[in-house]
Order: sequence, then C-alpha cells, then structure tokens
Amino acid sequence: YNLGMQLSKEHPDEAIVELRRALARKPALATIHRALGEAFLRQERYAEAQAAFAAYLPLVNDAPEREKIEELIRACETKRAGASGE
Repeated sequence: YNLGMQLSKEHPDEAIVELRRALARKPALATIHRALGEAFLRQERYAEAQAAFAAYLPLVNDAPEREKIEELIRACETKRAGASGE
C-alpha cells in the first residue's frame, strides 16, 4: 500500500499494480480507493477513476474532502462524455 502511494504521482502504472494488490488485501481501506482513483485520473482512465472514487465515498461518509471527490467524479463523467462524442 505504501509503495503504491509513493508511486502514484510519478509512476501511475506501477502505482496501479501495487494499489490493486493492496486493495485485494484490504478492500475497505478508503485511502487505497482514493489513491487508485488519482492514479487512473493521471492516466486519463476516467471510467476507472470514477469507479475508484465512487467506491471511496461510502467508506468515508464524513470526509472533509467529500465535495472535492464528488467534483472529481463529475469531472470524470464529463471527460467520458466528451471522449464518447456526446
């Protein structure tokens, strides 16, 4: 998990591999979902980023950054819609 977090910004491909491994071991750990969403976002993999952020929200009902994550989800939806030509 820590390795995935460290790799997230500079090496998103490697981060995704490590974060998915961590998620398999601890699926209820919210920070993994968020970091995975951020790594996908850096790669413009909007559907996967959106899904990761959506999985994060129910795990952190009172998170102070909840609004920011909801905005990221909406941005992913917009990017996906633009990419599909809608």
